[in-house]
Amino acid sequence: MLIPLVATAALLGWKLGYSDRHLRAERLDRVPLLQMEREADVLRIACSVRAVDDSRARAGTARRSLVAGPGAVGAALNSLASSLAVQGWKGKFVPADAGTEPAAVGSRVGFLQAGGTLQPASGNRSPWQTLLPILDQLSEHGQPIDLTRLVIRADEEGRYSVETRLRMACLFENEKETQ
Repeated sequence: MLIPLVATAALLGWKLGYSDRHLRAERLDRVPLLQMEREADVLRIACSVRAVDDSRARAGTARRSLVAGPGAVGAALNSLASSLAVQGWKGKFVPADAGTEPAAVGSRVGFLQAGGTLQPASGNRSPWQTLLPILDQLSEHGQPIDLTRLVIRADEEGRYSVETRLRMACLFENEKETQ
C-alpha cells in the first residue's frame, strides 16, 4: 500500500514541479504565434478571396487613372487638348512652375498644377453651349483633373476666352520627386 502512495506522490511532485512549469513556459513562448493565428483567422473570415480580388482590381484602376509621373504631364495635357479640339475648342496647356503638391507626408501620390487657355474653334457656332459639357467632362477624361481656377471672358461680339488652372493627381516613382 505504501509503494503506490509513494509512486503517486512522486508522479504528482514531478507533474507540479517540472512538467507544469515547462508547459507554462512553452505556452508563454507561443502566445504571440497564437495571437497571429487568431488574427489570420479573423482576416480570413472578414475578407473573402473575391473581396480581395475586387479590391485589387479597384486599386489597379485607381493607379491607371493617375498620371504616370511628372514627365508624363505634358502628354496628358496634349491628350486633353486634342479631346477638346474634337468638341470645337482650341486648348493650350502648360505645366505650372509651382512644382508638386504632395497629398500626404511620405505619400507617392501628389498633385501637379497646370495652366491653360481655351479659345472656340472657328467652326464652333455655339461656344457657350459646348463649353459647359467640356468643363463637366474634365474629371472624366482618362485621368481625374480638378479645375481649380476658371476665368471666362466674353466681349460684345460674342468671342469667348477661357483661362483655367488645373490640378492632376500624379504617381511619383520615388520620394525625391515630391520635394
